[in-house]
Amino acid sequence: MAKIVFSFISLWVALSVVPFQLFAEKAPDERTLTEEIDLKKHIEYLEDPTKKLTFSDVSSSKFDSKFEKFDISKSGFGHSQSEFWIRFTIPPNIPLDKDWILLIDNYWLDYIELFYSLENGEILHKVAGYRFPFHQREIFHHNFAFTLPAINSIDQVYLKISDPRYLIEIPLYLKSTKLLIKQLDIKKILYGTYFGLIAALAISSLIYFITAREAAYFLY
Repeated sequence: MAKIVFSFISLWVALSVVPFQLFAEKAPDERTLTEEIDLKKHIEYLEDPTKKLTFSDVSSSKFDSKFEKFDISKSGFGHSQSEFWIRFTIPPNIPLDKDWILLIDNYWLDYIELFYSLENGEILHKVAGYRFPFHQREIFHHNFAFTLPAINSIDQVYLKISDPRYLIEIPLYLKSTKLLIKQLDIKKILYGTYFGLIAALAISSLIYFITAREAAYFLY
């Protein structure tokens, strides 16, 4: 009896650890520039404690020198009531024969605005964030993802982000559509396997409880 209970506990602990190991992303230095680019070293930021600055303001020459280089040793801006403007230029070595997605690898950011201007002067504007319903997202992804069509004609990309509730973290990536779909498919398989094992464990515990009439099986 004790050995069986110990086995159930060991299996449960193992299954609890599996997701954190299987779903972990590769380190940035393991990624290939042909499919994925970590933008951390490319971004600059401007803090706006007044929350009054607009895209027209921050994209003007007046504010050009006020942007600071982001410290790559940090993951974000910590707790803050300010709004943060982030900008980056599309890396020059990016392959132009792929469709690219801008991914903010942070599912709890409260508010995000995306602006980018094309070579013809057109300005595109998109809004997302945790406060909005999931079905309003441009791409149905657990994090926030935006398409960047005609990436070769994009000058600079601007993001305005804010979150008065949690840490403001900004893991930004450019990912090819092909890679993003592949990673989503893999995660679906792994999640299905994980929850399938959890369901099997629960059913086996119930069967043991019914046959052996031992309350310990029901609890586990």
